[in-house]
Amino acid sequence: LPKLNLNTTGMCRITHSLILSIAVCYRAKLRDRAKFDSYLTSNLVVPLSTFTESSLIKSGIDQCQTRIINLMKIEAHIARNSVLTENLFMMFVCIQLKIPLFIVGKPGSSKS
Repeated sequence: LPKLNLNTTGMCRITHSLILSIAVCYRAKLRDRAKFDSYLTSNLVVPLSTFTESSLIKSGIDQCQTRIINLMKIEAHIARNSVLTENLFMMFVCIQLKIPLFIVGKPGSSKS
């Protein structure tokens, strides 16, 4: 398989990796992500200090998630919503790192 380049944001690989690791470890668990993004951007240090707006962090994460879902073959009757996109992103990361992932939620919340 060819190596996938999920960084389409133009940021350096270290910065991109740090932002995605923050997304997997902390951001995915939060309900109020905008507040977390604002807090994060106000407390960043080099090499992340170039991100002065929380929207840049969100767009970096969203672009990676979109890239992953676009690589998947998804049947027409399945909605490509934000929950499915995030779940696929988390599965992709956890499979690559060989760590377990339990996806729990209410019926109809894009778990399967």
